[in-house]
Amino acid sequence: MKAIIMAGGEGRRLLPVTANRPKPMAELGGRPILEYTLRTLRDLGFEEVTLTLRYLPEVITDWFGTGARLGMKLTYSLEDRPLGTAGGVRKAVGDPAEEVLVLSGDGIFTFDLGQLMEFYRKTGADAVMALYRTDRPTSFGTVNTDGEGRVLAFSEKPRWSQVTADSVNTGIYILSPRALLAIPGGRSWDFGRDHFPMLLGRGYDLRGLVMDGQWRDLGTPAELNRARRDAAAGRLKLPLEPMAEQEHKGAQVSPEALICRDCKIGPGAEIGPGAVLADGVTVGAGAKIAAGTKIWPGIRVPEGASVTGLVRHQGDLEPAVMRGSEAVGPIRGALGPEKLLCMGARLGEGGRCAVGWYSQDCEAAARLFACGVRFGGGDAILTDAPFEAAMSWFCAQRHASSGAFFRREGDMLRVSFFGPEGTQAGAETVGSLVRASGCHTGDRTGQLVFQTGTGRAYLAACALGRASRIGLPEVSVTVRGPEGRALKQVLVLTGCSLDFPGPGVPGFRASEGGYRLEAEDETGEEISSDRLLWAALLEAGERDGALCLPEGVPVSVRRLLQSRGVSILPGGGLGADVYGRHFDGAYCAALIADAMGCRSVSLRELMEAVPSPTVLHEVFTSGLPAAFALGRLAAYPEMALEPAAGLVLGSARVRATEDGTGLEVAAEGESEAQARSSLDRMRAAIRALEEEKNR
Repeated sequence: MKAIIMAGGEGRRLLPVTANRPKPMAELGGRPILEYTLRTLRDLGFEEVTLTLRYLPEVITDWFGTGARLGMKLTYSLEDRPLGTAGGVRKAVGDPAEEVLVLSGDGIFTFDLGQLMEFYRKTGADAVMALYRTDRPTSFGTVNTDGEGRVLAFSEKPRWSQVTADSVNTGIYILSPRALLAIPGGRSWDFGRDHFPMLLGRGYDLRGLVMDGQWRDLGTPAELNRARRDAAAGRLKLPLEPMAEQEHKGAQVSPEALICRDCKIGPGAEIGPGAVLADGVTVGAGAKIAAGTKIWPGIRVPEGASVTGLVRHQGDLEPAVMRGSEAVGPIRGALGPEKLLCMGARLGEGGRCAVGWYSQDCEAAARLFACGVRFGGGDAILTDAPFEAAMSWFCAQRHASSGAFFRREGDMLRVSFFGPEGTQAGAETVGSLVRASGCHTGDRTGQLVFQTGTGRAYLAACALGRASRIGLPEVSVTVRGPEGRALKQVLVLTGCSLDFPGPGVPGFRASEGGYRLEAEDETGEEISSDRLLWAALLEAGERDGALCLPEGVPVSVRRLLQSRGVSILPGGGLGADVYGRHFDGAYCAALIADAMGCRSVSLRELMEAVPSPTVLHEVFTSGLPAAFALGRLAAYPEMALEPAAGLVLGSARVRATEDGTGLEVAAEGESEAQARSSLDRMRAAIRALEEEKNR
């Protein structure tokens, strides 16, 4: 009788343990599962064994070689394409001249195989199967037999309503040459799914014997870990004593976690139940690996990191980076599914949250975030806003308490967050979302609301809410993505004639999610985005008589507006009553084009009336809380408090830095010398404050 071990399994359910090794090479007690099976066959008297290989075959051949270390002769049958369990055995056998004992290489058992061989000889069956009774038959292929072991029926992984037997197929068989010849050659063929049902249908004598002893299918990390614990406790008898497990002093490792070979776990680290650390994983001191987390081989988890989900690449552990109102991070790591749910639930606590996405490759992430919003108790509004600026406008229109817009760039996810009325979220808000952990559910489950037509409504609002006018200029538009298409449509709705780029034709472009407008005048000279915004503000102010200014508008522009009788209203930034405060690229372009048409001037002529100050920036740390320092500076002689600007001294303004630890000064002038002089005055005021503090 020949012996063949099926050892080509990939073991996808066992990932990440099998990320760098075939399933039979998963370790139990410090040794590959396959080694226990080989030793059992050797003790039974088999001197030669053939192994069928497919997935990472070199891992097995390098480890066992010719088999001399085990006192056996091993030969290998390599499949160049998937042949299934039976197809692989048929290839390894060739022309069968004797019966074959077939074993699965990815299970562990303590059966007396001599009992199965005796049953085969006694019955004279064409094939016999080793069966095992279990209380979990739905996870395997069940086999119904009569009193003499004749197989009556098979059921592959039945539902509980279909279970009629508690004996399951263990993947251990003895097949006669006749049963082997019935396996089709050169094609994929499976024992449980194809071959045995065919033999039964053709009247072959197929028998099953319920074996005494223990059997474990080690198909998942949980099953492998359970077998490891049972072997260590003596509940699972192995043909070879398990090796001592590595200790991880100072770390809290759940007994339900699976720690593979050569893993290093630093002091203070916590490994949750169900977590799987594949070969060579290093966990830094104080790091926390959440329950159920799976980490692929060789990954190094930084000290103090909190990890959840799947970590397949080192880049998956890169933290989310805050960029103003955005969070950017790997979609398989810092901004993975679990984190998105947590972030959504945190925003959902505040009420209505609008959610949008740029393209289909990030739709799933956005919808998952929306589920988190609902768990947090908020209503999630799924909108078809095509880009960030349109999303901000939508939030203002619907009076949403928050919003999130998703873009995907390769493996990185970029999420733009919005506060009340479409304002861009501050660093404190974004930071709290990035640090969010645990999906806290609210007292209610929020509703899911679908909103369509956002793009069309946004275009109408940007085009000043009226039909096309006659006499507006010819312009060109560089179309890049939906922002560029929207800009083009807005200018058409406003009344512009579109022309190809060229001499004498001003060109417009939208950038940064539609927030900023870029342009070239009729001579091809580039105009800065800031100056275009200031031009739009001047036109909007003269038209409406009152404005809420975005942050960062120079003192000279504010004062020019006031000289023209424009009231500067408190507030600022994006949002609120559209378009009283919302100045994005498309809206600025519509205002500028309308002004060009009404005044019959070129873009170059229009921009000549717009200030172009030199602005110098400097950050000071006085050692005092920023709010307290600003309060003391307000009493400084000649210091003024201006709407939307804050504290102003001459043409320099001062405000707290974003983190509240210092003071940021922006000083301007018609020349660099004037700007520096203005900066020096503000610097002197701050130094006077420092000297007062030190006295």
